[in-house]
Amino acid sequence: MLIFAAAGASLVYGLGLAVYRLYLCPIANFPGPKLAALSFWYEFYYDVVCGGRYWVKINALHDRYGPIIRINPYELHVRDPDFYEVLYSGPGQGRRDKWSWSVGMFSNSLSAFGTASHDLHRLRRGR
Repeated sequence: MLIFAAAGASLVYGLGLAVYRLYLCPIANFPGPKLAALSFWYEFYYDVVCGGRYWVKINALHDRYGPIIRINPYELHVRDPDFYEVLYSGPGQGRRDKWSWSVGMFSNSLSAFGTASHDLHRLRRGR
């Protein structure tokens, strides 16, 4: 009986997560494949199974969907040079911290590459 309750809870959680990622999250209205919006498996397929070819697929997705696309549940990709100034616009705006899981792959939290905070990264980069 406990197994069925756990399976049911997992199913409800998965469906709720899918509804959130597809319709309710802040980047839900950006175009792109629904499978890419649901999970990282879309990115995994092109990066791992297809041998690191996700950049080719992203280029094809831009041709299909336009200059700003959703490439996974948490990221957008921009292929528009005019948008650069909007995205990276000076102090206080356009400042983005790195994802904590992405800096962990460098195994050195004291380097510029291993720094998640934008301000600390800028300080270390300036040395």
